[in-house]
Amino acid sequence: MKMLIVLEYYFPGYKSGGPAETIKNFIKYLNEDIDIYLIVGDRDVGENVPYRDIKIDQWLPSKGYKLKYIPRNLRWFSAMLKEILLRKYDIIYLNSYFNLRSSIFPLVIQLLKKRSRAQIILAPRGEFSKGAIKINGFKKSAYKKLAYMLGWQKEIIWLASSEVERADIEREIRDKPLIMMLPNITEIEGFNSIKKKRRIKRRGELKIVYVSRIAKKKNLYFALEIMDKLKKNGIKFRIIGPTEESIYWNLCKRQIAKINKKENKVVYRGSLKRDEVIMELYMADLLFLPTLGENYCHVILESLSVGCPVIISDQTPWKDLSCYNAGYEIPLKNEEQFEQTILSFYEMSNSEYQKWREGASNYYENVVNYGKAIDINRSTIRKIAETANRNN
Repeated sequence: MKMLIVLEYYFPGYKSGGPAETIKNFIKYLNEDIDIYLIVGDRDVGENVPYRDIKIDQWLPSKGYKLKYIPRNLRWFSAMLKEILLRKYDIIYLNSYFNLRSSIFPLVIQLLKKRSRAQIILAPRGEFSKGAIKINGFKKSAYKKLAYMLGWQKEIIWLASSEVERADIEREIRDKPLIMMLPNITEIEGFNSIKKKRRIKRRGELKIVYVSRIAKKKNLYFALEIMDKLKKNGIKFRIIGPTEESIYWNLCKRQIAKINKKENKVVYRGSLKRDEVIMELYMADLLFLPTLGENYCHVILESLSVGCPVIISDQTPWKDLSCYNAGYEIPLKNEEQFEQTILSFYEMSNSEYQKWREGASNYYENVVNYGKAIDINRSTIRKIAETANRNN
């Protein structure tokens, strides 16, 4: 069984977030069952130059799979055309619905093939969440209507990482989509020694961190508006992540300048590598991520894994956080609840706060079951392989 995976950003890059980590773990645990080929872009998010010391446009043997880096320019399209038309794959695994390079173009090429078509499987990676679908909503709606009229959506097996994403796909795709569960395999290695170190929090102090791409979907501006309303000394807010949308980032920078004019509260740290992000989360008292929508969101789990409670929107799969003393998921319309919840952490003594650090760790250890996720992935891929064999 031969599978082609297409992903715009991958390692050694570190700015793109969860999808690269998801695919890395998928390959790690399923490469014995599948002959995997992975095509990725040759540079990280926001970079104009390729990664150093990598070979371009040739298959590179890696551990359990073959990897090809393609320039993110016109050569991408010619290379993708050649790859899909001339090589026979049983399954093509796409990781976006709206991305031109890594989804729309390879999908169109595959559907234009007259013979030996691969089975298309597609993980929308949160693109259909209620918040995300509204961003550039006219363009997205137009493309969905075109794909529906041409019958493209019927050719796809849709992959949902959670029941929340299954509901999002059913709401947005009109063709009674065939949906299979493919939960993300989360594996956070090498950080157990970090969370064993005791962190002390003082009443009247609070270190808050935002870790994500700087884009409308991630809702940093909303977080900054909340920070502006917290009229307390001793609150510090650190922002970590690549600036993906320049207009949106400029809006955020103006808000940062407004806040810091009154009190030097906000610091932008730029993009950090994963081990540095984990240390930032460990050193923080709270992760604050009022996202417009996520199918998964690795950084939430990374935060919980090192005992850092989270305050997030209710637009993620992670629920019942307060039942574990792991944090809160709050509707975005309830701005005052965000403010009051953050202030409650600000007022906590160290002994009160330690219950929440323990609760965060317990949530991660009890709710996240990556062994079960591996089993479901294997079962789902076997079913997809059977479907692909019948079609061919």
